[in-house]
Amino acid sequence: TSHFTQHAHTTHNTMVSLNDLDAQLAELEDDSDDDELEDNQEDGDGADEQEDDEELAPKKKRGKKDRDREQSEAQKNKKGDPAQAASAGAGDDEQKTGKKRKDKAARSAVCFRYFLGTCKFEDCKFQHVNPQKLTNEETAQVLRELPMRQFDRKLADVINRLNIPRCKDFHQRGGCKRPTGKCHFWHLTDATVARWAGFDFWCNTCSKGFTSKDQMSEHEESKAHCARAGIAWDSRKGYKRKPKPESQAAGAE
Repeated sequence: TSHFTQHAHTTHNTMVSLNDLDAQLAELEDDSDDDELEDNQEDGDGADEQEDDEELAPKKKRGKKDRDREQSEAQKNKKGDPAQAASAGAGDDEQKTGKKRKDKAARSAVCFRYFLGTCKFEDCKFQHVNPQKLTNEETAQVLRELPMRQFDRKLADVINRLNIPRCKDFHQRGGCKRPTGKCHFWHLTDATVARWAGFDFWCNTCSKGFTSKDQMSEHEESKAHCARAGIAWDSRKGYKRKPKPESQAAGAE
């Protein structure tokens, strides 16, 4: 009995030992599983942290780019768009150039008030030139600008004393070779120019100016004027007859 009890006890201890071994093995397996789980979790956390770092890194880079872009846009807003600034600068340059040209043209122009002795500006932007000492260019400028002014008898008298002749090329040879407005001789093109030139009477039909009413009347009774106007002219009596019919006037021309 004692032997059986001892054997049973031994067997029981052995069985307990076996059970303990299984438990220990189970615990070891559980521990390894827990370690693997912890390792996996750690690996997972590391991967998540790495992903977070990878996500944050571009965000930081994008943020810096965004900040740089915002700063550059702010500077553009302060300084203005370079293209618009260049365009505005070009416009300003054109305006300045145009103004300089106008100022230069004004300073090269002759002062008409000085001709009359009425200019009160010591620093006048127009040239103060003696009318008797005008250059050809200055004379051409005066003749070009006079028709654009309101007629002034006193100024016209000053101009008439200069004895500027009529342009032979324009009036007798079919055309002036000089550019328009550059000729220093009279081009009597209409009554306004003729009046400044001293011809108070003007024949539109023949484009001629006259200094008196008698000259104008004599011209109107001339054969040349009657031929141009389509009016019959009697050579024996030297006066006009009734106008020709339009058909005859056209045939005569």
